This record gives sequence, structure tokens and C-alpha cells, in this order.
Amino acid sequence: MTTQPPPPGTTAEPGPTAPATAPEPAGQVYLVAGGDLVALFDTREAADIMLVTMIGANLDPVTACLSAARWDEVRADLLARVPALTITDARTGRAGGAR
Repeated sequence: MTTQPPPPGTTAEPGPTAPATAPEPAGQVYLVAGGDLVALFDTREAADIMLVTMIGANLDPVTACLSAARWDEVRADLLARVPALTITDARTGRAGGAR
């Protein structure tokens, strides 16, 4: 059974750490949402930077760690519920695609 890492910005107790150069788990995406923006990242470090930025902007951000397949479902649901929502995909190779 595999376990998923806690979302960025949580207060979960740290477990054993991997070297800083270790790749992120395959297929994991890190979501940070605040205000009318949802940003998606492929590393926890990048998501943490956005989390701190949103907190600094006086937002109350929400974070999540999802599989890439689950993100596709969540994205469709978010856009159906909130058509004016801005979604920025900041994952490597995505060229900051927004919708």
C-alpha cells in the first residue's frame, strides 16, 4: 500500500526525507487555490512558494496533492461549477497554460 505525501503547507509530522535531488512521485500534482485562482505545480517546493504568496496577499489558500488523473476530473468539476475561475498550469513543459 502506498501513501501520499501531505499537501504543501500542512503541519504533518515529517517522515524520512529523500535527497533534495529526488524526483517527485510520478503522476503527482500539487494544487494551491485562493481567491479566484487555482494554480497547479509538479513540485511541492513550487506549490509552497505560491502558498506563501497567497497568504501574503491576505487570501486563505487551500492546498491538495492529487494524482494527475484525478486532477483532470477535479478541473472539469471546478470549471463546471465556477466558469470564471482562472486555472494556471505551472507544471514543467506546460508553458504556464491558463484557463
